[in-house]
Amino acid sequence: MRLSRFLSLHVGMSRNQSKFFIRKGRVFVDSTPIGDPDFEVSHENCVVFDGNLVKAADYRYMLVNKPRTYECSVKTSSAKSICELLPRDVGDRNLHFANVVLAQHTGLVLISDNARWTSMMTKKMSKRPRLFYVSLTGVVNDAQLGALQAACEELSGSVSQAAIDMQRESHNVLRLSVARARVSLAFDLFHSMDLVIETLHLQRVGRLDLGDLSVGQFLELSEEGIKI
Repeated sequence: MRLSRFLSLHVGMSRNQSKFFIRKGRVFVDSTPIGDPDFEVSHENCVVFDGNLVKAADYRYMLVNKPRTYECSVKTSSAKSICELLPRDVGDRNLHFANVVLAQHTGLVLISDNARWTSMMTKKMSKRPRLFYVSLTGVVNDAQLGALQAACEELSGSVSQAAIDMQRESHNVLRLSVARARVSLAFDLFHSMDLVIETLHLQRVGRLDLGDLSVGQFLELSEEGIKI
């Protein structure tokens, strides 16, 4: 990663501050003074700032397929916390959520103890397309599906950056793709046709996909391995 980013992550300063200190010659990499904020470093390099060794924090990054009834909170009195699904040495940390899936729904949740990183990821995820599987309480007939698809086309043409696509996955499950996180537009369509959503499953956000990760399971990833 870039030296300016490495410094801002592990010293606790803004990116602009890190660039300023680097250009002032206050940062050394493997005993060599570096004045370029874009200089590439890894955790194997020895980075020194004002004579002090900068140690890479041992942050953890977890991708979870949240089950129904679990809440995206560290502690909860009304339901189970999604943190209970994680290893004890992770669950005991001060965790933060890059996104939230409601208790009655399932799917992709990104968790880390790196507060700055999760805040950044929240902003990125809000701008990425999303893929949902929508389970309804009843069967969706061809006429209803056709009406939903026609309405999606109309919305996609009238609302900037809000392209919506609806396809049948099974008799009562629809595959919903939304260009941005404006899913309320699509959900209004279900309500207008008296179609009741039983479960909403978030499968993908941008390039980040659960793949074949089972509900209730998790993957631990590196920061560099998480591509949104």
